[in-house]
Amino acid sequence: MKKKESVFPIKPLGKYLFVRRVEEISVTEGGLFVPDAAKEKPQYGVVLEIGSDVNEASKGDVILFGKYAGAEVNLVQGDPVLMLEKDEIVGIVTDEKMIKLLLKE
Repeated sequence: MKKKESVFPIKPLGKYLFVRRVEEISVTEGGLFVPDAAKEKPQYGVVLEIGSDVNEASKGDVILFGKYAGAEVNLVQGDPVLMLEKDEIVGIVTDEKMIKLLLKE
């Protein structure tokens, strides 16, 4: 049986996981545009890949993490991703409406 290959190019080891930050909404409810310089970095993200010691989250989960958690990793292709330790996960979003809002579905 052929092993299923990961879409993500790097497999984290042990207690680490890679997360793609969820983009904040750029327009307020009143229709005002919020420039990138005025935005804070989002504290929600989608788990891309997990290490062997991570039991708290699974690939595809939407998680909440601390404002200063993790380290950004710049990949050759695509946007930077966040490398977190499993202890930096504050919570997992379980509400379907909130997930759809965060992922803009």
